[in-house]
Amino acid sequence: NVVSAQNKISELEGIIASTKAELETVLAEKEEAAKKIKEDEDSKDEENKNLKAALETANEVIAGYKMQEEEMKKKEKKMARKASLLSNGFDSEVADATIEKFEDLSDDAFDAITSLWAAKMPPWLNKEEDKKKKDKMKASEDTDPVDETVLESVEETDQVDLGVGETESDVESSTEATRAALVEFVYNRLGKQLNKGE
Repeated sequence: NVVSAQNKISELEGIIASTKAELETVLAEKEEAAKKIKEDEDSKDEENKNLKAALETANEVIAGYKMQEEEMKKKEKKMARKASLLSNGFDSEVADATIEKFEDLSDDAFDAITSLWAAKMPPWLNKEEDKKKKDKMKASEDTDPVDETVLESVEETDQVDLGVGETESDVESSTEATRAALVEFVYNRLGKQLNKGE
């Protein structure tokens, strides 16, 4: 019996050793799998960080482009408004000041006001604008070629009057009168009283 008990013990020790070896193998495999999972998680975390950084960079670039686009739209809007005002008889400085003052106004409202101003301009101002345009067109037309024989037959004079016909003070007073009339007209159209002292 002792021999059979010893055989049984040896057999059980063999089973225990085999089970222990299998258990160690399973534990090693699980450890390896856990290590691989951890490495995969770390790799994915790193990839996520890189993707987030790339997304933030892309968003910054997009925001920069949007700002540039808005600036371009503002410039185009100002240029279109200035062209509209200039074509309706405003001088460049007044047009710039008007654009700045009504910058937040919608395009439709600005166009409506510009059309109103253009339609309600006094006739004498329209005539002056037409005259200026005609004078510019005449000045820009090509002149006929000069016949040199005509120049040779011209008599010389000692005194030459280089005056334009109006003195500088006449031009200034005419300009001031035009401005004053325009200001008074705009105030009347807007329903405000113009104080002469201002």
